[in-house]
Amino acid sequence: MRRSVRVAYDPSCIQKALDRGAKGIQVPMVNNREDAEKVVQRVKFPPLGQRGANYTTRPARYGKDHGIGFLDAADDQTLVIVHIETPEAVANFEEIVSVPGLDMAFIGPTDLSISMGYKEEGARHPEVQNVIAQLRERAQQQNIPLGNIAANPASVRQELENGTAFVAVVITSVMMSAFLEVVEAGVRKD
Repeated sequence: MRRSVRVAYDPSCIQKALDRGAKGIQVPMVNNREDAEKVVQRVKFPPLGQRGANYTTRPARYGKDHGIGFLDAADDQTLVIVHIETPEAVANFEEIVSVPGLDMAFIGPTDLSISMGYKEEGARHPEVQNVIAQLRERAQQQNIPLGNIAANPASVRQELENGTAFVAVVITSVMMSAFLEVVEAGVRKD
């Protein structure tokens, strides 16, 4: 299982995360093909990209790994995920996911709902759910794995049943939900 790190919009954050040992990156707010190409350029070593090599980092075992073997393995094994979080990204979905070197698209349902104008209703709004369902179909047509967020065990199951390849769980939501159940059970006993 490759673990990915969500990085900031700043392209230098990609290099820093990978040099610290991340096996993959998730980049928010990728809205078009050019944005996706820039992400891949920052992750891959030349000639596939423009990532700078540093053999004194943790991933290179502080100088024990180097050269073509290390570079090729990093290019092949680093997971590249872009977030689809705006109507612009939804409109450009096919051109975004067609970028060579991209491994997965990830729906950011909260940002997507806000950018669609549903600040109050959020991702539960029917129009947002419709867009997410369309993205699932489009991802299947493009043969690109799709990720999404789940807030509880039931939604994890639902996402997996819907064909979502990568389900992120908001652990603070799960912990708070479990905490509230314990509190409510304690209150009911009194």
